[in-house]
Amino acid sequence: MNTDQLLLGLENKLRPEHTALLIVDMQNDFCSPGGFIDRSTAFDASSTDGIVGSIQRLREAAAARGVLTVHITSRFDEPSLNAPARERLVRKGMEPYCVPGTWGAQIIDALAPTPAERTLVKTAYDGFYGTGLDALLAESGIATVVVTGLATDNCVAATAKSAFYRGHYVVLPSDACTSGTPQQQSAALTIADHAFAEISDAGTVCEHWSAGSSS
Repeated sequence: MNTDQLLLGLENKLRPEHTALLIVDMQNDFCSPGGFIDRSTAFDASSTDGIVGSIQRLREAAAARGVLTVHITSRFDEPSLNAPARERLVRKGMEPYCVPGTWGAQIIDALAPTPAERTLVKTAYDGFYGTGLDALLAESGIATVVVTGLATDNCVAATAKSAFYRGHYVVLPSDACTSGTPQQQSAALTIADHAFAEISDAGTVCEHWSAGSSS
């Protein structure tokens, strides 16, 4: 693929042979009743229920067309965090979360990875930081990433920006990512649309994958 060639329009950006689906932080500590978010913050964990169906539709369409799917999960236990990140926990009065080996760190049952899907673990908001994602996308010939999951204004944004900086086209399906409040969601999508991503929806992405050629 000629990396200098501009991919204009979703029909070109979303060709199955050069697109990857990234699913960020769909873990029990973020999504499930009794998880860290539910116990310790004002974030309504049940709000994540609304994006699960959209992500699942994207996964199914991706599997049907040979689109690479990568789950990116958080590990925010104390040994994995740098000093500023640990200081944040202390300053906010927060416990470590997504601790390896716990229920909270597990991907929710509804989106449990299949054998054909990849899983990477991050210790920062950015899904590229220390995970090998950059190498995986390069090896797979990926030009475009479709970024989904949590939260649109935090780990999704950090990962999407990092992809953009590395030369990837970024598509954000607005119904497959969410934030803590409607105001945060609206602001995050506005900033993304202005600076580093094309905003779409899960149905449109699936339609383009169904219509596009596969490798």
